[in-house]
Amino acid sequence: MDSNFSNPLMLTNEAKDVPSSYSVIKRSGRGASSNVYLCINKMAISQALSASEIKSQLVAVKVYDKHEAWTELAEQEVRNLQTITKASRIHGSVQRCQTLLMHDLGSTTWIGTPAILGGMSLKQANYALNYGDKGAIPAEFVCHAFIELTEALNFLHNVCVPPVSHGDLHLGNVLIDVEAPRMGHPGFPRLKLIDFGGQLEKDDMTEQTSIDADRDSLYLQLMEMYSDSPECYCNEVDHRQYHDVWEMFGDTLNEESSGPYSNPMSIQEIWELYREWAVSLRQATPRSVLQRIKDVVLDSAEADVRHTEQLIYDKIHRR
Repeated sequence: MDSNFSNPLMLTNEAKDVPSSYSVIKRSGRGASSNVYLCINKMAISQALSASEIKSQLVAVKVYDKHEAWTELAEQEVRNLQTITKASRIHGSVQRCQTLLMHDLGSTTWIGTPAILGGMSLKQANYALNYGDKGAIPAEFVCHAFIELTEALNFLHNVCVPPVSHGDLHLGNVLIDVEAPRMGHPGFPRLKLIDFGGQLEKDDMTEQTSIDADRDSLYLQLMEMYSDSPECYCNEVDHRQYHDVWEMFGDTLNEESSGPYSNPMSIQEIWELYREWAVSLRQATPRSVLQRIKDVVLDSAEADVRHTEQLIYDKIHRR
């Protein structure tokens, strides 16, 4: 899902399938099968709520393109989000994954989820850190992504009933959530997994093969980030160990490996094996790296929040 700004004055025809009870603030993203709009309930505007109160009620409305295949994806996403939302309420794990607020009845053409403000995906953050003017992505940020995404997948695979496989895990489907509470990792953004329509299930796909595909995708996405992270980015990191850990991680997924991990491991097993290493590396992040993350990632995401707040202000004063 690609994020982008939109001129709200040009959205009248484009967002015609958004529920009539909602007013569009801006288009926040575009995927292969849908558009996503930040919206507010028209009743909130009519009640003369403040901009901050309205911001807390923002909803991301995902409108699917009109195509039979996309309708199937939409219905699959609703089922997955219903399972995730139920598990989140029972276990209090709402921080890791997108949840469901509402959807249309009958043939699914749109869904509503809590808005994630910031407008930046992990793909965009990775690009900004890798190709900025201060070198490549910090090792600590890759470990942070490993921690956040492994916890999210562990929740989907081992807490949700029935288990949920994401089916389309890539850096563009992970959003930077700058307004989520930070717990145990100051200086790093909360990452939230979105887009649970995945790919349409194939006849030969089982629950286990779908879950295994999530695990393999996690490794590939982390390797995409790690591949540009230099051996000597900062002196505080033992880069030989850093390299060896990612190489070992790859071995855990290799069915033909003759090493100690000859059978592919589950997400839970991978988390138990690498958790202590990843958490300790993140906790030891030097101030210079935290400052760079703030400058490149957090400040950019917070600028988008301010842009959204201005659009809300404009909407209120046009009522």
